[in-house]
Amino acid sequence: WQRIKAELRKLLDKFLGTLKLPKWFELGDNELRYMLWRSAENLRRGREDYVNRARDMVKREELGLTDEARYNMGDAPETFKARQRRAVSERGVVMPDLGSVEVSIVSIERNEDGELHPFDEGLGATALKKQVKDYARSHGDEILGDVDIESGTVNVSLTSVGEMVDPKSIKNSVDKEKHLAVILRIKEIIANSVDAEVHPDYIEKDENGRRIVGRYNPNVLIHRLYGAINIDGVTYRVKTTIKEDRRNDTNRAYTYEVTNIELLEDHKGQASPPTPRTTSNSISCAKLLQGVEKSYEKGKYLLVESKKADEKGVTLYRPGETDDVWNDMSMGLDERITSAKVKLAELNGDDAAARDEAVRAIGGNLSSLRRAMSAQKKFDVATVKRVADLARVLIQSGHLDELSGGILYWQ
Repeated sequence: WQRIKAELRKLLDKFLGTLKLPKWFELGDNELRYMLWRSAENLRRGREDYVNRARDMVKREELGLTDEARYNMGDAPETFKARQRRAVSERGVVMPDLGSVEVSIVSIERNEDGELHPFDEGLGATALKKQVKDYARSHGDEILGDVDIESGTVNVSLTSVGEMVDPKSIKNSVDKEKHLAVILRIKEIIANSVDAEVHPDYIEKDENGRRIVGRYNPNVLIHRLYGAINIDGVTYRVKTTIKEDRRNDTNRAYTYEVTNIELLEDHKGQASPPTPRTTSNSISCAKLLQGVEKSYEKGKYLLVESKKADEKGVTLYRPGETDDVWNDMSMGLDERITSAKVKLAELNGDDAAARDEAVRAIGGNLSSLRRAMSAQKKFDVATVKRVADLARVLIQSGHLDELSGGILYWQ
């Protein structure tokens, strides 16, 4: 790869020199990978159609070269700017399909003396912080170190632990005892949390010291993780704040809030009956995140926004033109959406928006199918159905080349 890059850069330097571009103009590894892939695709396929444009879109997203890049902490550094641009424009990005996620509940037991933690709650802020950090240092990997989660790696450092004992952080929790108890199991709680929201690291504060929408740190994104603990038979929601700093190799946990979720609220703010004292080892995010708003958009709730993100694009069709597709219940919803968009694009050939929607729909399907296939530990029915449904869409739209290519890819 290093030799290929060197030769490619020589050719590009010669070409770019004729364009009089400034000396600081330089292409990164992923741009070079994309250019080589794009050249090979042009030689191999020649003609341009919906599927080829969709494949191109998927490849650019994989390499982090579009604003539609993925939003995981573990993504390549090249995607950071694209993810931050979207987080800024939307005042935070909510992950899709949160309602279907289950979160494991971490049980925290009292010791034989009835205590949840070994710390002296009567100490002042500075002395308590020192006591907690000394305990964390002496217990090493039990509290400190890296935690792997679905979207990346989180590092719990001594600095992180110190910030967790900040009086402002404790004040936001249900009580001091439970807040301190979380520190003992913080790595396990993070590992079993869902990464629900990503927003900019706003640096301006109002008169009450709360951060407000405005200027932001260009090197940092903030992730809001939500998990659950059980103490004395009562379930509590734990919100952990993670800093993704593109200048560091790992992301840092630096604060959390513990909230009693025994009394749930729906998205209208109306109280629902208390949940039973739980003995289950998991809770759905549909319950865990009820009543939780976006960090910087009051009145917008995570579950509602997550559902909107999951359903985005479903209602973009003209009456009558795609009724046959929607009436065909043999395909999955994603494939019916894709089929409807392709049909609209074909019926309205001069409509650039319809064409672009078709490209995005096919690209999204190819991308999700690729993820499903790569995640499979064994050959299963769900993945076979995704392949079959997408094949039907492509056959109906006349893309037989893509079908044969897909079969070879699957084999």
